[in-house]
Amino acid sequence: MSAMAVRVWCPDWCTVTEQTHLDDLRNNDGEVIHSSADFGHVDSEDYALSAIGSPDGVLRPEDPTHAPVMCMAGNGELIHPDDMERHARALLDMVARARGEQKERQR
Repeated sequence: MSAMAVRVWCPDWCTVTEQTHLDDLRNNDGEVIHSSADFGHVDSEDYALSAIGSPDGVLRPEDPTHAPVMCMAGNGELIHPDDMERHARALLDMVARARGEQKERQR
């Protein structure tokens, strides 16, 4: 009986090597943990992407409140992408208002 070769599918943003995924399968109960390099740096906080899935590329939430792909803060906190988007939109709105008020004062 010959051993079956296992291949690992990764999202395009995953920076973990296939060999590292293969080496970690046993410790991760047969699942693959994808992570990205830092996508952004805000103040002293780094942000990246994280996902859990099977080697064939099927991503699944870590728990029911998570999306299949989560944003991960530098402190390891997982943040739902919808929450990150709401936060980003609120910040952009605040910046736009601040810039609008600055233009009004400059007139």
